[in-house]
Amino acid sequence: MALPFSGNLVPTSSPLTLFNGPRLEGKPTVIVHAQTTVPATQTYAFTVPIEKRPGEFRYRAVADIPPLAGGYGAVTKIAVTIGRRYSAGGKQRSYVAARCSDHILRSHGAFTFANGLTIEGVGLEKYCAQR
Repeated sequence: MALPFSGNLVPTSSPLTLFNGPRLEGKPTVIVHAQTTVPATQTYAFTVPIEKRPGEFRYRAVADIPPLAGGYGAVTKIAVTIGRRYSAGGKQRSYVAARCSDHILRSHGAFTFANGLTIEGVGLEKYCAQR
């Protein structure tokens, strides 16, 4: 039984941490971890498979976000910053590597909500230089 919305919003936020996950049906995955403390401490962890595809947007990751706050919570904003850098074999590396032969790095996002509404579009177009 769903409770009627009382109009009392309780905003909270959490950084997402991504870890390399185990392969699932031969495909790489990432494990997403988040923790909120409002209105109570809750930890979320779920696996997101990464699929390689042909075309301009070569990789696709589909994340099914688990119910938040017992099913009463909702994601209202997502902001992404990927900045993990490390050294391997004497070279600087990043978790994300991309090629941009036309010097423009593009990404695409689509979000589908429980009621069936889908919002999608190009999320980033940024100049990039080839190495």
